[in-house]
Amino acid sequence: MRGSFLLTIFGRILFPFMMIFAFYLIANGDLSPGGGFQGGAILATAYLMTHFTRSRRMDHLPFLMLYEKLLLMFLIFFVILGGITGVGLFKNAWPEVFSIGVRRTFYVVMNFLIALEVFVGLSGVVAAFIKEEQL
Repeated sequence: MRGSFLLTIFGRILFPFMMIFAFYLIANGDLSPGGGFQGGAILATAYLMTHFTRSRRMDHLPFLMLYEKLLLMFLIFFVILGGITGVGLFKNAWPEVFSIGVRRTFYVVMNFLIALEVFVGLSGVVAAFIKEEQL
């Protein structure tokens, strides 16, 4: 599969802006609309856009599946971390005695983990479709 010239030019122009916007959404997801899912979807779109313009094969499906499982384990650990610290499951793991800046780090880390999970999951779905088409 070969990308068109116009897609290649616009992909190269849009890629840095998509990355900046995705990281902005992820980092500020606890303060404004956006967050891990939206940022991860934009990251996956930017990655897949550059992948399709370079006309390479997607042979990394097993690695994507492994990374997705590892990220899911990290997410489950952070969800349970609130129960371990005594705050409660599905809550911020830092007790309220800490400052808001320290407590915000929990949300930022969760947003980044969710974004990576969505990025790997969406990229894996597209890679699986491409692999199925090549058979």
